[in-house]
Amino acid sequence: MATRRAAAVLIGITCVLLALGGCIFTDLRPDGDPGVIDLGGPQNLLQNPNADAGMDSWTPFSADAFVEGGSGNPAFTIRNGSFMTQRVDITGKTSRILVIVGITAAQNATPLSLGRMHAYTYSNADPNMVIAHFTSPDLVSTSSTSNEWVILTAQFALPPNADAIELFLATGGSGAHDGSHTWFDYLGLYLADTTQLAQDIIDDYTTTHTW
Repeated sequence: MATRRAAAVLIGITCVLLALGGCIFTDLRPDGDPGVIDLGGPQNLLQNPNADAGMDSWTPFSADAFVEGGSGNPAFTIRNGSFMTQRVDITGKTSRILVIVGITAAQNATPLSLGRMHAYTYSNADPNMVIAHFTSPDLVSTSSTSNEWVILTAQFALPPNADAIELFLATGGSGAHDGSHTWFDYLGLYLADTTQLAQDIIDDYTTTHTW
């Protein structure tokens, strides 16, 4: 699996070139594990967002959705068109701007293997009926380099009756897959009161990490 020590360099270079210095990485720990992202305030609604507790709180679609990497450097892993999800209850929460963030890398940077995230929302009136589907090009990796970690971020306006959010970790396209691994890590699901506050969360994620 691609190490996050190399990933720090790759993402840092990518962000410097594409976002004029939009990412800052400092103080890598000796084991190469970047540690926990500190956004300085907003609550990450996801449980076990960094795979530190294995698959706890996540639901795999098949045996091809799992955690690999071992102690100190785990990552959520998808192969062969599988996916995994986590459903979060937001009943009673008044903030209506959803922020999704994470990083992803693909063992083989082909369209079928590139990582993507999307989300469904549900209402307590009918917990099984999807009331909105959130997807964005910004939540789909466009990397052409195998094992390169890239940052995915996006914000969406929640329906007023949304009481639950289900986040999906998946890969792009459909059809035959080659068995290669796609990784996700340092995931976040946040709520904000305004689009500006949502953008602040995204900016903090991409520019200020705790390593």
